[in-house]
Amino acid sequence: MAQDRVLIVAEPGGTHEGKLDRMLAMIRVAAEAGADVIKFQWTADAVKHAKHRNAPELAEAYRRIAFPAEWHAKLWTACQEAKIEYACTVALKEELEVIDQFVKRFKVASFDAGDEIFIRANEAYCKPILISTGMQSGEELQWLLRRRERNPSLKLLHCISAYPASVGESNLAVIRVYGLDGFSDHSGQIITGGLAVAAGARIIETHFRLDDCDHSNPDFPHSLMPAEFQEYVAGVRWAERALGDGIKRCQPSEEPMKRYRVGAE
Repeated sequence: MAQDRVLIVAEPGGTHEGKLDRMLAMIRVAAEAGADVIKFQWTADAVKHAKHRNAPELAEAYRRIAFPAEWHAKLWTACQEAKIEYACTVALKEELEVIDQFVKRFKVASFDAGDEIFIRANEAYCKPILISTGMQSGEELQWLLRRRERNPSLKLLHCISAYPASVGESNLAVIRVYGLDGFSDHSGQIITGGLAVAAGARIIETHFRLDDCDHSNPDFPHSLMPAEFQEYVAGVRWAERALGDGIKRCQPSEEPMKRYRVGAE
């Protein structure tokens, strides 16, 4: 059955270090590589974000994704110019209102995938919502699957919440077995996006960074360099073409061979 084009989401994580010039550069890199969306993570208050997650030890990491709310307009404008969609992940309900005017869709991180109150807050804006499902068991996933039945705008992404996630634990067959919509990739490997498409993913999200990213950055190990990210996107598109539409037919290249068939009219 024919399906829409695979949606490729570029994720900078905290590799921009909260610097506007780096964020603008990453928008250009993502667009030039052929991504459809660039999705930043954001909070206006790293300490409050850390308290919300009961993780005071992560306050410094959250400072890397914090930036002034006024930057959303600048980033959105840069995305418009680069012809790539702007998106953003938040964790606090009050931040949804801030990003609403700039985004076409919301993204819920794996850490918040079990928070029904927060997901309801996202649904109130009547936009598509991508939800990563890292750390969940099959049983925990069921309530999201049931919710998706009631609200098809929910798109569920298989995810392994390890940084980086090993290939041996990627378990991409989950996409096919549970009928998930996509894959949020933390492997840092070029091949996994294409493999996820072969498993049935129609949305692919992966992390990338600039060439001069500090090696000590927590998001460095699972983020692709610009050249690698471009190859990753090409691999997704190749897999998409190879997968086709699932309708069995004689392909044009096969026509000359038909005369050699035995027993066919």
